[in-house]
This record gives sequence, structure tokens and C-alpha cells, in this order.
Amino acid sequence: MTDQIEAPRRIATLGMFIIDVFQFTNPTTGEDEGDHGLGDHIGGGGTYFTVGARVWVPSSDLCMVIDRGQDFPSPIQDALEAYDRASPLSAQHSMWRYRSRTDGHGTTRAVNLYKGQLRGFKYLTPKIRLDPHDQLYDYGDVQLLPTYIHFVCSPERARLIVDEVEGLLREGKAKNKERPALIWEPIPDSAVPENLDKCIGVMKRIDLFSPNHDEAASFLGIEEDRVNLPPEHDGTSADAKMVSNNIRSSIGELIAERFIQLSEISPPSESDQHSFPEKQRRFGSAGPIVYIRSGALGALVAHRKIGSRWGDAYHTPQEAKSGSIKDVTGAGNACLGGFTAALSLNEREIVSALCDDDVKSELALGLLGHCAAYGSVSASYAIEQQGLPTITLTTEGEQRWNGDLPAHRLARLEPVRPDV
Repeated sequence: MTDQIEAPRRIATLGMFIIDVFQFTNPTTGEDEGDHGLGDHIGGGGTYFTVGARVWVPSSDLCMVIDRGQDFPSPIQDALEAYDRASPLSAQHSMWRYRSRTDGHGTTRAVNLYKGQLRGFKYLTPKIRLDPHDQLYDYGDVQLLPTYIHFVCSPERARLIVDEVEGLLREGKAKNKERPALIWEPIPDSAVPENLDKCIGVMKRIDLFSPNHDEAASFLGIEEDRVNLPPEHDGTSADAKMVSNNIRSSIGELIAERFIQLSEISPPSESDQHSFPEKQRRFGSAGPIVYIRSGALGALVAHRKIGSRWGDAYHTPQEAKSGSIKDVTGAGNACLGGFTAALSLNEREIVSALCDDDVKSELALGLLGHCAAYGSVSASYAIEQQGLPTITLTTEGEQRWNGDLPAHRLARLEPVRPDV
């Protein structure tokens, strides 16, 4: 399926749209407590990624495919359209690319199961997998892929996605002059030591690798307590801050540096030998950007040429204790969406700093840290309510998220942009 567009889409996801429903069970009696009044919620990692990017770029720059069944709820349709209405050119260029399911099933639904501290997840409807060719667009008399393509999946599936993107380019079905930047977010169940070699094989072929700290540690066989804050941690005392800094150091030294080392010394796989020349990778041939999302600790961004830098989470420990955070579902996906949007907006400067013969390490690190601040702001909106954040357009034409301006939050995290 293709659409005629006036410019290539900037960012797209291959993540699925899901309607989340909820079921609570009393852990003592086993009694079904229903959904606690939550009703239907918009879900899916790709959805939160796309909305996280939407904080920073107009809807016309984005695309997510949504396979609608005949049961698609009107309130959910209205909620999705709000992200278009608050954007210029939205009437012509929606960020949502709707398709009608023809297999007789309704919209993809999944139930989130809660029983005390235990949580489960189960699909109620057959899934429709999205592939790179689903994101081809007509551009004049040729077809193009989006500039940035995000996928949430296992290493095996990620390898197939990279293969297809390169195949579409090699066969001339996609006429992009440059290979799209490929952004991989591993799913938790696949993040096991047995998949580490496959993970490294994918890393060597993509532009941005972004696990959360638990997934990254699990790939490497590192114990959870070495990269997680203790349950009693309140984040406000001097001792608590020291613990946070120690955990940050562990994530940097045990995880980020190790992934970069492995992707550097790992021998090329059979797929690597047939892939597009590394010079066509968006951020050069020195390996991917590694972006490890770590919840309240913030996020660590790293690259082989320049080292690593931490970016803070937006909400302080004091704000978290006061009840500012309602639900962290989708926060990591939104964080990655904001980071990706910032990469796309600052790509020229980042590529120049990373890929020149005289690598400008401090500038490159500063720019990537700048992008991490965008991610933290996007995540901050995702956690302030159940479900997705709200967007409104003021009479002055300002887009407010949860009643606030993204630029104000960005300024609190990063008063001055790195000088390019």
C-alpha cells in the first residue's frame, strides 16, 4: 500500500498498534476484580515511540500503520486524531496510516493481567506483522522509505528487517539515495545470553541500538541488582545520590562499554558480508549509537569514537515522591521516540562531528546529550497519566503537552544547546 506525499517521511515505526485492556485478580482470594474502571487504552511500543517523536516534529514527518477492525472505538479514533489536529499540514499528512483488516478479526487487542505484584500480558486478537515494504511511499514517480525506521523485536526478526530494507534498496524498489537509519529496540523476552551473538550481529548493521538497562544486562548475563536501584531507594538523600551514581557507573562500564567492544571485535556474519557498504550508514562506519534507557536514572548515550554521557530524567526524585508519576507504561518507548526525533533534527551536525577525520569528541558527545534531553522530556509526558499524554493547540499556535511547553522542560534539563 502506498500514498502520494510531497516529501519523504522523516520517522516511521514497524511497531504494532494495540488496544490494551486490563484484568485485575485479587492475589489472596483469586476473585476477578475487573478492569478497575480503566477501560480501553491505546497501547503498543510503536505507538508510544511515535507520540514521543511527535512532541518535537509535526505529524507530517511521522508514520505509523494502524490496522483497524470494524470494532475500532470512536474515542480511540478521536484521541489519535488530536495528534494531527494540533499540527500544521495535518489535513493532508496524517501521522497515522490506516488500513482495514480483511481477515475477519477485530483490531489487535491485548490484556494486561495483574495479580498483586505479578503482571502478565496476553494477545486476544491475532497480530498483523508490519514489514519495511509496508512503509514505502510514492514520492513523485518513485517510492521511498522513511529516513528513520524503528522496530521493536527479537534479534532474529531485527536481522530480517535489515535484510529487507537493504533488499528494497538493492533491487531498486526503494529509491532512497541513502540507507534509512535503522533503530532497534529489543523485546524483553529475547534479551537472554543465548541471543548475545545474534544481538551483536544486528548491532553491526544498524544505526541506533536502544535496550533498557535490564534488557542490556540480561543479554550480557549481568545480575539485575548490579544495574538497578534498591527498592528502598528514595533518591533524595546524599547516600541515595551516591548509590545512583554508582549504579550509573556500573551501567556505563559493565554494559555500554561491553556492547561497544563486542560489536567492534565480533567477526562479520554471513549477512554482514552481503549488506550495503558501511559508508552508507547514517552515522558512519564506527558502529551504532548505543542509547540505554534507565528510568529514574536517566539515559546513557554512547558511541565507539567518543565515549559516553548520561542524561538526567526530567522528574526529580522529590517530584516522583509527590505523585507526579502516575504510570510508567510506554515511557521508554516515548523516550526513544524523542531521542530519535532529536537525532533527525540534528543529524547534519552529529554526522559532521562523528565522521570527520578530526573527530570532535566533545561536540559530538554534547550533541548526543542534547538529543538525550529531548528523550527525557518525551518520557516525562508519558508517565504523568494513565495512557498517552494530551496535546492542545493554543490560540497563539503553541503546542502544549499535558498543558506545558516542551521547550520549557528542555530548558530545565539543558539550559544551553551545544555550540556547533
